Amino acid sequence: MKTKLLNALKSKYAELGTSERALEGLASIMAKSVTEESDVESAVADEAVAGLLKSLSEETKAIREKLAASEKANHDKEVIARVHELMKASGCTNEFIRNMTLKGVVVNEGDTPESLAKSYKDAYNANFKEAYGDGAIPPISRPNPEGYRKGDYKGIAEKLKRSGDIPSKE
Repeated sequence: MKTKLLNALKSKYAELGTSERALEGLASIMAKSVTEESDVESAVADEAVAGLLKSLSEETKAIREKLAASEKANHDKEVIARVHELMKASGCTNEFIRNMTLKGVVVNEGDTPESLAKSYKDAYNANFKEAYGDGAIPPISRPNPEGYRKGDYKGIAEKLKRSGDIPSKE
């Protein structure tokens, strides 16, 4: 009886896209109350069955849409992270300007990290010029001098002592 109910459910509600597993579960439940073959069509056509399958279909569709949106968001994050890497490697080293340039980037189908990095490089240069003008980069945004580590003042103190700018402990 379960097989007949399952086949009837599949044929009547095929357009809903309900999974085989859900239809099998419903057929198992219905098989407990439907004992005669003549009752299969009326049981399958029941409004409660139609409502249940429609609700299941809508819930499944909503879950699939959320999953697809989540997968797209993760993919977009990965692509944008790669764009950051490529732009940095190509000379776009100012992180603030790079973040400002790539803020709100929309990754469309067919976009690659390479194509996005190339297309946003001009925008990076324009943003950089707007922030810093045509002159040199302000000293604060330059990398630390060679051999300098945060908190390593011993070399600087020795130099100042030798020059007489600060008294030595002698």
